[in-house]
Amino acid sequence: MKHILLVVSICFFSLTYSQNQAELEKVAYSEYLQSDKELKSLFNSILKGHNENPEFSKRLKQSQELWLGFRNFELESRFPNSEVNRSSNNNYGICESMFLTEFTLDRIKYFNTWFNDTTTEPCN
Repeated sequence: MKHILLVVSICFFSLTYSQNQAELEKVAYSEYLQSDKELKSLFNSILKGHNENPEFSKRLKQSQELWLGFRNFELESRFPNSEVNRSSNNNYGICESMFLTEFTLDRIKYFNTWFNDTTTEPCN
């Protein structure tokens, strides 16, 4: 009887842990999606604010494409062998989403300086 209780307890703990892990991963991914949505909105606002300057828009789009590539390479270098990590590391999805969120928030902060620091930056 004690063995059955132990097995049931372990199964319940594993199931609960899996559900919590999945919930944490879902929250982390949701935070990344929110930051990505904010970045896209800010990016589009900047483009709209400079729509009279096609060269600026072209360069900003190129810059964003290069930044996305850089972000993806940073992700791959931080978490090499992603397929192996996904199957062997329960935290991989959470870690990946947290990394993407942090990187995206840094880009948002960078873009926001364009709006906030215009009086202190003579070359802006």
